[in-house]
Amino acid sequence: MFTNPNQTEYAIFMWSPEAASPSNPWTRVNQFLGKDYVGVENNWSGNWGQYVNDEADALIKKIPLTTDEEELKALYTELTKIYLTEVPSFSLMYRPSLFHAVNESVWTNFPAGDDGRDIPPADCTDGYGIAALYDLELVG
Repeated sequence: MFTNPNQTEYAIFMWSPEAASPSNPWTRVNQFLGKDYVGVENNWSGNWGQYVNDEADALIKKIPLTTDEEELKALYTELTKIYLTEVPSFSLMYRPSLFHAVNESVWTNFPAGDDGRDIPPADCTDGYGIAALYDLELVG
């Protein structure tokens, strides 16, 4: 089982990563590169391949203490380079609430990102997306 730190030989396994968003990219880099997870028994949190890179770990620890946007960008850029060249992992995500297609044969006027209404063009059944339901128009 991948939660056992002694199991480091994998052909492949699939696991859902924690959510990552523009407001919290640190979670993703820490989950895949974080040294704090190495050797943890029954580890369900991250770094299941027991990856260790002292440079990456120093960058991860520096990010929460950094307020300068350009420095943060440089730190994340360096971590991304390390991740893409050294870590044998990637994330597959199924997020139907963030991507959508609509059929306008019966209803039309669904929100679009550039229509000026500022309604999220996603799932119209949650949060402010419900506002879209008031703008739908019956075709014909």
